[in-house]
Amino acid sequence: MKILRRVLAFALLIALLWAFYRFAQANADLTTIDLVYAKLPEAPQWMVLIATFGLGAVLATLLLLYHMARQGLVTRRYRKTVRGLESEIHQLRNLPLAGGEGTGPAALPAAVTGAEHGSAAGTSA
Repeated sequence: MKILRRVLAFALLIALLWAFYRFAQANADLTTIDLVYAKLPEAPQWMVLIATFGLGAVLATLLLLYHMARQGLVTRRYRKTVRGLESEIHQLRNLPLAGGEGTGPAALPAAVTGAEHGSAAGTSA
């Protein structure tokens, strides 16, 4: 099995070298690059094509890394918020429901019961 992998890898390498050779032979014409601010010397067309492809790949990778970092920071912020909300839920679950001292309407503050103004709870005077 190991020998078969090596033979296939070698065959793939030979095929790539042959394809690169054919590409270079088909695009051997000299090309000048005239930028707005500079004029680069003549270079074979295949070199220019590979250089522009490589530059595009590098720029796309940088943009992808920027977006991934930004998304990671947003995810981190959301996870932190979720942790805080989960801890609040756990604190609310641990509150007593009923019974014991200080429960019932008499223990509620005047603002909640409306006793201060003589009105029903939740209404304004």
